[in-house]
Amino acid sequence: MKIIVNDGKTPPSILVGFNDDRGMIELMPVKNPGPQPAETPRFQPGLRHLALRVSNFNEAYGRLKELKVPFLFEPAPGVGGDMVVSFRDPEGNELQIVERKGK
Repeated sequence: MKIIVNDGKTPPSILVGFNDDRGMIELMPVKNPGPQPAETPRFQPGLRHLALRVSNFNEAYGRLKELKVPFLFEPAPGVGGDMVVSFRDPEGNELQIVERKGK
């Protein structure tokens, strides 16, 4: 992905994406902070995690382990049987890696 748009403000709002129609993500600074993400219970209504598709789960998981990333649980089969594991970013947001074979 690359930065497609940067509004130039401090802190900036940006769009990142690909050079085609595979999708974009808009990142914006918080204006009215509420509870810290890690304080919000899992499995609550609303956006609670971001799943990142990886091409090789074992490789990605191994690299995160090398970096001493603390995981929320051990790798496990997710919906559809593919392996998943979750961890938190520095702000406490839950991230997940998943490998979707054949999809």
